[in-house]
Amino acid sequence: VAALGAPRAAAVVLITDGKVTAGEDPAGLGLFLAGRDIPVYAIGVGDPSPTRNIRVMAVFAPERVFLDDPLAVDVRLDHRGFDGESVTVELVRAEVASQNGGGGEEVLGSRDVTFGDTAEATARFEVLMDRPGRFRLIARVASREEETFDTDNERTTPVEVVEQATRVLLIAGAPSNEFRMLRNLLRRDRRVHLAAWLMSADPDAPQEGNEVLEKLPSTPRELFEYDVVILNDADPRGFPLGFADLLERFVGKHRGGLALIAGEKYSARLFSDSDAKSVRDLLPVEPDTAALRDEFGRGRFHTREWPIVPTRDAVGNPATRLSSRPERNSERWAELPGIYWSLPVRKSKPGATVLLEHPDPRLTVNGVRRPLMASQFYEGGRSTFIGFDESWRWRALSQEIYDQFWMQVVRSLTEGRLLGDRRQLILTDRETYDLGDVIRISALVQSEDYEPSTAESIEVEVTTADAEVEQVTLRRDPDQAGWFRGVFQPRGVGDQRIRIPGGADTSVRVEVPDLEFQDPRLDIATLRQLADATGGAVVPLDRFAELPSMIESRPERVVVADEPRPLWDSSVTLGVVVFFLALEWILRKWSRLP
Repeated sequence: VAALGAPRAAAVVLITDGKVTAGEDPAGLGLFLAGRDIPVYAIGVGDPSPTRNIRVMAVFAPERVFLDDPLAVDVRLDHRGFDGESVTVELVRAEVASQNGGGGEEVLGSRDVTFGDTAEATARFEVLMDRPGRFRLIARVASREEETFDTDNERTTPVEVVEQATRVLLIAGAPSNEFRMLRNLLRRDRRVHLAAWLMSADPDAPQEGNEVLEKLPSTPRELFEYDVVILNDADPRGFPLGFADLLERFVGKHRGGLALIAGEKYSARLFSDSDAKSVRDLLPVEPDTAALRDEFGRGRFHTREWPIVPTRDAVGNPATRLSSRPERNSERWAELPGIYWSLPVRKSKPGATVLLEHPDPRLTVNGVRRPLMASQFYEGGRSTFIGFDESWRWRALSQEIYDQFWMQVVRSLTEGRLLGDRRQLILTDRETYDLGDVIRISALVQSEDYEPSTAESIEVEVTTADAEVEQVTLRRDPDQAGWFRGVFQPRGVGDQRIRIPGGADTSVRVEVPDLEFQDPRLDIATLRQLADATGGAVVPLDRFAELPSMIESRPERVVVADEPRPLWDSSVTLGVVVFFLALEWILRKWSRLP
């Protein structure tokens, strides 16, 4: 309109549903056109009745899990117009190789969900992945005839089931009951490959485990082969030189897991010795140093048994979830034997998650209960603090709960390592993108000895949903050794697999933006507002043929100041024509053409 100029536009005709998903809002557009005396004639297209629709918004599950481990899957739904009604959500496992062909599907379970006052609802599944390989988990809701759309009732997420055992290094300062029971559990579980080191053992005594150690790991190559390190009241004065700093690299840079089980004998040294500072930095709690100095070595225990109290975060945490039902989870914790001793802790660190607490009001600090168990991410890895060493007593009540708890703790600490190759890591800034978005890719590349790559660039492969492979170049990040950065803009929708050739990989999903589908009703009120503001009208679709007669004719008279000069009434034009005709005749004679 601005390019044409106000006098040259008789009207603007809009064929629309009245919804604005981008650009100028209707009020601003009305002011713009009214100021130029241009009426709007709006033809409404769509159904004004309320939308009824059920949508599977997302499926949340870990990208990689271990074989035979329970897998928690949350399916997020939303709806329009189905308040108080119930739907059945079905979870299906499909092999990646047969996904496009529609074969290889297996129903893992179903859940009934009732929509309440809010638009969203969640269906939770807990399934056992009993087969290794790459799969798709498909969450599906049967479409109904009254739904506006039937293309959003299904959502998928990739899951890889890996078969290797978790490599655990268990270091204990003394042969406590906690150490002996935990060592026996980890040694007999086929999902774990255990190396145990008892620091107080005689030099000639053989260490026990699936792997017999002759010494504690003291080099990156030796330590970084493990997935999880558990310090059970370990004496930091028995660590090899530089071991604390090596642990910090193991967790932060190489995505390992660290658990500290506090004990009455040596744990105080971890919070006081200067050589153990790197270990303290990893932990998710800050100790009560005054109480540590006062209590340790004096055998101060409670004279009564105090129960262990799970926090709200413990219900959904993979380490402390003893039941998929929240109320049953709290009941199972209440059934367990309590504790007589715990490490004096002042508070949790910022960003840490407290999972278990001590209920004794005398141990509170500024009204906050003493943390008994807390967890946090530390750069690429995870650390967990357990402030008591009496879980072995749970076995008298339930061997199952004891085994479940410790295997869940070990598995939760492997989250970083499940991201891919231990010497390589590939990340994206998001998991889901709209078509047209740019995917930002970051990759960590290291040598066999965990030294950062010094290459100027690397190539990664992007496999699209149509099985086409594209090469993307990542450039070295000058500020972070071993890291490479790059961008990629997908040209189609579907799952995109990004991988370092022969190494780590990840997957993202590209979708069509759904702004047009969030509320597809005909907004006749907005169209009337725009038409009234500009002096136009809303025209029903069945009166479309009458539209030309509604628009006022605005003829425009163009006045030319100079006298018209015919182009052909010129001697120059005649001369040019004669010249080219003569040139053609000469060339034809010279070439002896007829």
